[in-house]
Amino acid sequence: MHRPAAWVRVALTGVCLVVVATQALADPDLPRIRWNDNDRPAGTLLDGVLTLRLELVRGEWRYVGDGRPGVEVLAFREVGRDPENPGPLIRVPLGTEIRVTVANPLDVDLVVHGLAARRVADMDSLIVPAGQERETRFISDVEGTYYYWGTTTRSRLVFEQPD
Repeated sequence: MHRPAAWVRVALTGVCLVVVATQALADPDLPRIRWNDNDRPAGTLLDGVLTLRLELVRGEWRYVGDGRPGVEVLAFREVGRDPENPGPLIRVPLGTEIRVTVANPLDVDLVVHGLAARRVADMDSLIVPAGQERETRFISDVEGTYYYWGTTTRSRLVFEQPD
């Protein structure tokens, strides 16, 4: 389907963070992560401002199909809705101010990448401390697909000068 050139699509790439390192099955009480066909924009668009509340939740991802066992992963959801993969779609007209609040109920910090304008010298990440929430604001300044994703790892890549 052809979209008008003045629209910007911001969408999660489909990355879920696997939190179960073994092949253990997901807890049956976890919410099921539903497939997102990206046919419904998330948030509320009013007077040129999109407001969206996201939260990271543990869920059951049945990546092989509904009839197969699922695994426990982390996924984003719009507050009050089911978790989705890819995450909630942010679709706005070019030039829209985007205000996203991200809640992190985990006991480790969450780093969210990609929720930022593109025409900047350095694209900053949103760090959401354990058990807290943070807001980011930016303008959709370039047409195209924006990806956002989160990481919870405490490790870092360190680049050193060769001897």
